[in-house]
Amino acid sequence: MPLSAGQLSIQAGTAFSLALSYESLGRTTEAMAAANRSGAIRRRLNDYGPRLFSAGYANTLGNLSGLYRRQDRRIEERIVLRHALALRRRLARDRAEEREGLADCLANLGASYRASWPTVDRAVSALTEAYRLYTELPDKDTGQLESLAFTCQELATAYQMLGGFPEAVRFAEQEVRLRRELHGVDPDDDERFLLFALYRLGTNLTHARRPAAGWRTAVEAEELCHTLVEQPGRTPADTASPAASSQLCRTGAAGALSIRN
Repeated sequence: MPLSAGQLSIQAGTAFSLALSYESLGRTTEAMAAANRSGAIRRRLNDYGPRLFSAGYANTLGNLSGLYRRQDRRIEERIVLRHALALRRRLARDRAEEREGLADCLANLGASYRASWPTVDRAVSALTEAYRLYTELPDKDTGQLESLAFTCQELATAYQMLGGFPEAVRFAEQEVRLRRELHGVDPDDDERFLLFALYRLGTNLTHARRPAAGWRTAVEAEELCHTLVEQPGRTPADTASPAASSQLCRTGAAGALSIRN
């Protein structure tokens, strides 16, 4: 007796949960086999309706890309994301509520492109489209604000790599505003994200020949770095690596001294 669409969906979800379990054990070969099995099950849903297939398969491809990313297999990650992107565009054309999924896919693809120098130009294109889609979402919840902050972070980094420092500053400034907003909504939100956003902004301001603003931002980053490290029961390793925390603090101090002198 043929399985129902619901039963196939459960099977696909179980197979991917198994993939994540294998991954947590360091058994990457079994993890990829289980993830591919999940995708094969999802493809069978096309017999029940193209939309049911497209939505579920796009989600599975997104999850599969995460496995590839965590294994630093960027080429495979991009192949999977480009396949998912075609499905996401088709879904978003028919239903406005699917645009967030399209934005997520573009942001992940852009971040993957940004990880390699030869593909940074492609990163800017994908991330810019993701940014536009995120900003158009009405009544953004915390998760959507975090996605927008991540996209701004990636755009700032990509423009910095390309030497487009005015644009890098623009997106770094927006990321800092979003990180502050997120911390205001949820005081338990991890302030390390704000710390690194400030560091990115200070670096880009300096490169954009705005040293005074860069100095002020570096000092704020330094103060936040010390605050986080000195919190009761928190070690430097909880803030970042000890070396990274120390480097951030030294960068702020060095920037301040260079401007004062």
